[in-house]
Amino acid sequence: MSGLHEADFAGPALRVLYVLCGLDGAAVIATGLVLWVQARMPAPGVPLALGLRLVRGLNLGTLVGLLAGIAAYFLANRLLSLELSDRACCEVRAFFDAWLATAAMPAILTCGTARRSALAAAGLLYLGDSNRRCGNRAVHRHGIPDLR
Repeated sequence: MSGLHEADFAGPALRVLYVLCGLDGAAVIATGLVLWVQARMPAPGVPLALGLRLVRGLNLGTLVGLLAGIAAYFLANRLLSLELSDRACCEVRAFFDAWLATAAMPAILTCGTARRSALAAAGLLYLGDSNRRCGNRAVHRHGIPDLR
């Protein structure tokens, strides 16, 4: 069972195939959510029904909010002090705060602006985390980062 958990159950080619199949399944769900909403969009000039606006916001919160939440969790993991007594709770709270903030964007902004803003915010969170990861590690003389 530990081989499956640690992804040490097959050769590299099969593991890459499993990752690609998992990403493919996630992409099918994401595009299905977007296409379902697009198929029900009213004609131009007709206001959106409350239910459709809600579903569009939930889609954005689900698809982009999860990415932003993961980035916020990683960033909190890097920024919070190791001596903090409830460090794990703060990391989880950062995850849910970012997720909820992203899900709330469609209620405040128009759909296109909310989508662009949410994607930009998620990208900035990942960029901030990557800068923290690269800037705080010692590098061996061969250019390989020290992962300890």
